[in-house]
Amino acid sequence: MILSPTPMDWNTSFAMPYTADRFVLGNEGQLSRITPPYESFTDYVRTLRDPEAWRQALAQFARTDPFYDPFLVEATGLDHSTTIRLVRRAWSQRRDRAWRADVLTSEGFDAASEPVLVANAIVADFAREARAQGIVPVVYIVDSFGYGDQLTRALIVTLRRNRIPFVSSSQHVDPKLPTNYLPDSHFTDANDRILASALAQVLDDELASGAANRSSLGIPDIRR
Repeated sequence: MILSPTPMDWNTSFAMPYTADRFVLGNEGQLSRITPPYESFTDYVRTLRDPEAWRQALAQFARTDPFYDPFLVEATGLDHSTTIRLVRRAWSQRRDRAWRADVLTSEGFDAASEPVLVANAIVADFAREARAQGIVPVVYIVDSFGYGDQLTRALIVTLRRNRIPFVSSSQHVDPKLPTNYLPDSHFTDANDRILASALAQVLDDELASGAANRSSLGIPDIRR
C-alpha cells in the first residue's frame, strides 16, 4: 500500500479517510512527493461537503493512486444493495491479493516493482535528511505474519549500502509462527517488549558510537 495516499481507495471494510503523501520516482531515480488534497479530518469533512472540491479530490486520487477504482470509491444509487456491497468487497479483496502477490510473497519479492523501488528510495532519503540534521537514522522493519523476512530482504541492500542501522522484527520474532501474533495481527505483548529492547539497544549503540566519534575529533558532546 506504499503507493496509495489513502486507505479509502482500497480498504472497503473500514474506509478510513486519512491521507499520506504519495512518493514517486523520476526517470533518474529521484524521489518526489505529491501532497494529498486534504490532510486533516476537518479538511476531509470540508472537502466532502463541497461537491466541486470532492470531485477534484477524487480526480487527484484517480491520477495518483493505482488502487483507485470508481466502482469501489464513488457513491451510486446501488450502495444500499447488499448484493452490490458484497460484490464490491469481493472484487476489492481479489484485486488487492493479486497485486500484493505480484510484489511481495512469503517466497520472494519483485526488486524491479515500483513499490520496492519507492520503499528503498524513501529509506535512503530518510537517512540522508536525518544525517543532514544531525539525527541518527534508525529503521524499524516489521516483517508481517505469513511473509517471512521478505520485506527485510527487499530493503537490505539499501540499508547496507548507506550504512543505515536497523532492527528487523524477523531477527527476533519468527514471522511464521501464529502464536507470536495477536488475532488482529499485531505482536503479542511479550514480543513487543523483545522488539522494543532490541530497538533501544541499537539506538544506544548508535548514540554511543556517535559520541565516541565526536570525542575523537575534539567535538564537545552537546547532550551533556
